[in-house]
Amino acid sequence: VTLDYSMLAGCNLVIESASERLDIKRQVLARIEQAVAEDCIIGFTTSSLTRAAIVEHAMYPERCLVMHPFYPAWRKPVMEVVRSGNPLHDERAEQYLIALGKVPIAVQDVPCLAGNRIFCGLMQLALQLVAQGSFGTAAQINAILRDKLGGGGVLFVHDLIPGSNGLTANCLEELALHLRNPWWQPHPLL
Repeated sequence: VTLDYSMLAGCNLVIESASERLDIKRQVLARIEQAVAEDCIIGFTTSSLTRAAIVEHAMYPERCLVMHPFYPAWRKPVMEVVRSGNPLHDERAEQYLIALGKVPIAVQDVPCLAGNRIFCGLMQLALQLVAQGSFGTAAQINAILRDKLGGGGVLFVHDLIPGSNGLTANCLEELALHLRNPWWQPHPLL
């Protein structure tokens, strides 16, 4: 882990994990591309941005993939991957992830990917149930989700992520805009 771009020279794979802002992702990509060789695979850990938007100004977009880990990233092997479209780079990237103990799952390049659409949808439903008060407490609703889905339940996971209210709200706002459906507007409890 480094903020020193000069340390990236010679890397075969770089995975950035900058703020969930398109302008910052693009700045980081430009700096990474200056520091690495042309065949270095570059991955982006984004929760809501599309690969197409991030690599719009890239020098070598064919080597750039989205690599979205599931929380907590150090324990969950699943990683959503938006491929670059270059079979050689895509295969290399997936082999690197497998070597790191990850399970890459190819998904389409859409806002919030698949995992966050599911997570945010469950979060919306859980918050609606909490707000209604007739289905149980937040702990009870979370226990139902935890016991049925595993992983701690969305309300529990949400509380573990620093700044997660903003991250979840951002994903929900993107989904409401992209899907043109007000149901996805962030619940006031966020």
